[in-house]
Amino acid sequence: MIMSLYDTVRLARAAKTEVRHVPYRGSQLAIQDMMGGQVPAVVAPLVELTPHLKGDRARLLATTGASRSRFFPQTPTLGEQGFADMDLTEWHGLFAPANTPTDTVSRLNSAVRAAVALPDVVEALAAQSFEVAPTSPAELRSLLARDTQLWGRLVTSTGFKPEG
Repeated sequence: MIMSLYDTVRLARAAKTEVRHVPYRGSQLAIQDMMGGQVPAVVAPLVELTPHLKGDRARLLATTGASRSRFFPQTPTLGEQGFADMDLTEWHGLFAPANTPTDTVSRLNSAVRAAVALPDVVEALAAQSFEVAPTSPAELRSLLARDTQLWGRLVTSTGFKPEG
């Protein structure tokens, strides 16, 4: 199974098994190897797998979010399949310098929320399997703090040390 190191460690621990992490330079190369039969499975963003799923060239076994994907509602999550604490939802954020005035941050947040609510934008993002879930600056700070703590514990527990 080809996964990021983070996903590999979490899934292996949840499954109480050993899973070998195989590093790739991007998930497209891993997907190519899966399609060619060199590796049995891949964990990758839905946007990169969707063309293969719609063409019946690959089968989606699970999604990694807290709830089922609206694009593949028939596919259960890892959590539904007994792997607790496996919410691996990918998110994107818009950041500004720390000293940006609060009113500027509020205006930017309002503008982004309005933009991602436009039907054309929603449709374009949905075509790439992106689910829009805008947040407030406070919610983004909370999400970032949660993920930083989660990653910190995982990195510490694996004994990972940067090279050099």
